Amino acid sequence: QSIAAAAHALPRVSIEVAQRSAFTSLFGSILILIPLAFAAASYVTAHVRERESGSKQMQLVSGVPVGLYWAASWSWDVLVYLSLTLLLMATFLAMQDDAFTGDGETAAATLLLLLLFGWATLPLASLASFCFRSPSNALIAMIGFYFLTGFGFNIIDYVLSIFYWKGNIREINRQLRSLYRLFPAYCLGQGLFTMSTRNLQAIRAAVTGGGAGATGLYDWSLLGAPLAYLIGEAVVFCALT
Repeated sequence: QSIAAAAHALPRVSIEVAQRSAFTSLFGSILILIPLAFAAASYVTAHVRERESGSKQMQLVSGVPVGLYWAASWSWDVLVYLSLTLLLMATFLAMQDDAFTGDGETAAATLLLLLLFGWATLPLASLASFCFRSPSNALIAMIGFYFLTGFGFNIIDYVLSIFYWKGNIREINRQLRSLYRLFPAYCLGQGLFTMSTRNLQAIRAAVTGGGAGATGLYDWSLLGAPLAYLIGEAVVFCALT
């Protein structure tokens, strides 16, 4: 006669589930920056090609107003970017990621963040096109620019934030964030990063009794700063173009 034994793992507590979900969302938010770097950089090639081929000059000489030329160019870029944004939102919804589309508020915040990133990067592509003569060189340079300022700066920010107990490093990182936020890709990454960890921080505060709960999505420490900087950058880039 034999004795059989069965073991079942205990169910995960809420903070463990939140940690697992936050890690998945955080990893996804970092990876999203890579394809968006390619997408945002691709808009510069058409502007460089039109200028170097003489198409832009021909249109301006034939009487097309400068404002109308840029309005038409940006309108096409906006339509392309809106299509990309809708595909991204459909992917978030299909994956059922609570950090980005858990409810109406988070879904609207994610959509607003993506739209403002596009609003800032489209005129930046037009402005950067004046620095290049070759469309391929422009594309490579802008991909590197977005990869460094988005992926790179967010990783540096995260590594420095680990040493939060050291006052001098915390102060240096705080000052560097003011510089990082001048770049649209960093603002996008920071917004996605803070949204992916917001639920974990709320649950941890509720379990430990260290806080009242989740901070408002549009608080300056979460999406307030990235969104405000993206709006300001878009206005400045449009004016400079």
